[in-house]
Amino acid sequence: MRRLLPLCLACLLPAALAAPAVPATATIPNYIREAAARHQLEAGELWRGSDAWPWLVWHNGQPVRLRDQNALIRYLHADPSIPFGLWQLRLADFPGKLSLAQATLPRVQAELAARRLHARQTPPQPAAARQTSRPAAAPSPTLPCYAEHINQASARYGVSPLLISAVIGSESACQQRAVSHKGARGLMQVMPDTARAMGYDPEDLFEPAIAIDAGTRYLAMQLRAFGRVDWGLAAYNAGPKAVERHGGIPPYQETRHYVQKTVRRYVNNYLRSLQ
Repeated sequence: MRRLLPLCLACLLPAALAAPAVPATATIPNYIREAAARHQLEAGELWRGSDAWPWLVWHNGQPVRLRDQNALIRYLHADPSIPFGLWQLRLADFPGKLSLAQATLPRVQAELAARRLHARQTPPQPAAARQTSRPAAAPSPTLPCYAEHINQASARYGVSPLLISAVIGSESACQQRAVSHKGARGLMQVMPDTARAMGYDPEDLFEPAIAIDAGTRYLAMQLRAFGRVDWGLAAYNAGPKAVERHGGIPPYQETRHYVQKTVRRYVNNYLRSLQ
């Protein structure tokens, strides 16, 4: 089995990281498209503008362009009630634990705007209706849990669903409320700081759809950065700086064990899919 793994990895890398589809609307920034997709919205519903410059404040309904994020933060220090950004949000709209630097990130603003729009468009349903309106996808040997969310994230970020499933198995064994001793959360064990940097609320990491979306997006970043499944998994586990510093999989026992077991799961998923 050990001799087969390098050959399997060489065969599976193209399948693990397929090129995502070219966006149909090139003028809409990717972070807006991603936020819309997470909340089952069309990108054009979330943002209809022609200028995507995010460092804005609003005076009397008119946008004022600022130079950069630091300039926007200075404005908000002086007047915390002023509307800002593409969606004219206010600091009071954000969770209290977010700093100015976090609240002014375009991804964070897009996420809040998408949640609000989705809530407005979704009529309240009785509890029984919510439970039965959307049957879960049937589990399979290769996707034993949350197959629907895995396939959606796979299509969104161009990562094989077999690899996503392998990571979930290694990270949480499909336990959606898993928390590591270091504080990583959810099905794919994303760290809160990593989630915030990508525009997610860490409190949402216990929701399967968001956990899988965030984890798959971060995994895709590592796979593209390092061009190899095993190095990408090492970066997902130990951080990209550790892989860069060591020129490959770091000599950490935990990381080496993690890469080995996750690759084994991935290979096994692939072989099962052929049956």
